[in-house]
Amino acid sequence: MVLTIGERELAQPFRIVPPAGIAATQEDLAAQEDLLLRVRGEVDRMARTINRMRDLRGQLDAVAKRAKAREGGEEIAGEVEALRDTVLELEKTLAVPDLRPGWGDTINEGARLYEKMTGLPGAVQLGDYRPTDAAEAVFADLKERIDPQVEAFDALVADEVPPLNKKVADADLGAL
Repeated sequence: MVLTIGERELAQPFRIVPPAGIAATQEDLAAQEDLLLRVRGEVDRMARTINRMRDLRGQLDAVAKRAKAREGGEEIAGEVEALRDTVLELEKTLAVPDLRPGWGDTINEGARLYEKMTGLPGAVQLGDYRPTDAAEAVFADLKERIDPQVEAFDALVADEVPPLNKKVADADLGAL
């Protein structure tokens, strides 16, 4: 460890030692840390994807509103709304859309993949031991269910948004 203050550097080696009475080996603790880091990575990826979904839905809503206000814009508005609905359905698999703070939406709508994944660290870090096989299995199951949703959204953005964006721009309705 090096501490730098102005031009002065102080260096001191150190070693982290587990508290006495912990039966877990360093490998057990490393396995626990590894699973927690993988969970954090998935939660981060889902949060970024959900934010992108919500941003895209907002943009699509605005374009649909502008298109409806124009004469002859119903066709583009319909295409934009169809894409927005597809994005919303993907989002519904990951989280409750437009969750209102303080409301029972999660309880009323059921826990989605995001809530399930964010609940996993509490079980993994209950003690100083290797993660259970069940915790690893839950992570693998959730990841297996999350991956197709994130990939479907990425494919939608790559394949469906550019042609629609061209139509929107050609109609002089702005851009996504």
